Amino acid sequence: MSKNTIEDLTRKLLEGDKIERMRAAIALSKLEEETDEAIPALILALREDESSRIRVEAAKALGKVGKGINKVAAALVDAMMDDSAENVRVYAAESMGEIGDVAVPALFDVLRKESNIDVKEKVIDALGIIGAWAKNEAPDLINSLVLEIIQVIAENSLETLHRVASNAILKMGKAAVKPLIKSYKKQKNQHVLREIEITLEKLAEKLGYRNRQALIRAFESG
Repeated sequence: MSKNTIEDLTRKLLEGDKIERMRAAIALSKLEEETDEAIPALILALREDESSRIRVEAAKALGKVGKGINKVAAALVDAMMDDSAENVRVYAAESMGEIGDVAVPALFDVLRKESNIDVKEKVIDALGIIGAWAKNEAPDLINSLVLEIIQVIAENSLETLHRVASNAILKMGKAAVKPLIKSYKKQKNQHVLREIEITLEKLAEKLGYRNRQALIRAFESG
């Protein structure tokens, strides 16, 4: 998409009627490349547009064009915490997964404060995506992600949330094994222990080990 086209779309996003704004937001949400030109308008639309559908499309677009940009992460966090529309909060959380590790502190904060389960699930999924991206390049980050996700399991009894949490850890693959084993050894809550065991079994299968015991032995001796 050319610079002139992006400028035209951002102008319509801010100045057009509702139909023009919607069309512009949808077009910008389909951007494949990172571009700074659209970010100020998208942030403004996310914060101020009266239409929740337009705010959703703005959130989607920011996830694609705002990787690693603090002001984009801040705008998405504001939407996750304060937007009156649940669908906007959900898509803002989803887009945070595309922003990168700059989003992690904000995601942790939302995870601890948000009561809506759909938003929590999207935040957990976003953490899993970031962990999959980081993997072995950032062991401290992976450790923090695993511990935070396990804390969610400890504080919530909803099975669907546990599945999302387990899948988020699985996305991190091999890098998640050591912090997960460490948590397993220290955990006293039987409910949480069982969920960790299930996740370790899935990781063992994914990584080619016979069972979780074999996985634990391999990583403790390695």
